Amino acid sequence: MVQIEAEVDRCGVCSEVHVIRLLRCLHKRSRGRIALTRELDISESRVRTMLKTLNLRKLTKPTTLGQALTGKGKQITETINSRVSYPKELDVKSFTLHDNNIAHLVKGGFGKVGSCVCERDRAIKMGADGLVTLVQKRDLELVGAGRAKIRVPQSIKESFKPKKDDIIIITFARKKSISELAGLAVALEMTGFRLNI
Repeated sequence: MVQIEAEVDRCGVCSEVHVIRLLRCLHKRSRGRIALTRELDISESRVRTMLKTLNLRKLTKPTTLGQALTGKGKQITETINSRVSYPKELDVKSFTLHDNNIAHLVKGGFGKVGSCVCERDRAIKMGADGLVTLVQKRDLELVGAGRAKIRVPQSIKESFKPKKDDIIIITFARKKSISELAGLAVALEMTGFRLNI
């Protein structure tokens, strides 16, 4: 389990997953509050509150190009990125029977997955409609399908190129942003990552 000592005020407006998602957005490039508001699909006041706290904790800093990560913020984000991929939107409605399919790859996460009921419940708690979990063994297999052989679309394999014991989580929701948030929450739980907020 990875635990980063970077206390962030626990306020009712944001969760650990929201904060990590914001840090990952800034890892790609510096952004202003309005751009972050659009990308994260949350209110400007929530973004402002998170940035104020992250600036106080020396994880982000204001620049002429908007907010940027500090060295400490980059280190935390790179730790997360070493285990959890950025989200990818997949066109696999024929497989999941839902729209807004967002996938995350969890590297070496196979030992952390059970029957997928807990993972599905976590995704639903975050607002998703459901979750599909795939694990790379000899081939990419659906977890929880029992002995049934369900054919996984080749496009999923090609998108991630998973290695042995990697997991691919596909979440789906009415809104893409909710699907991304729920998938990240499940992926972080599987890795045991905690940002003390």
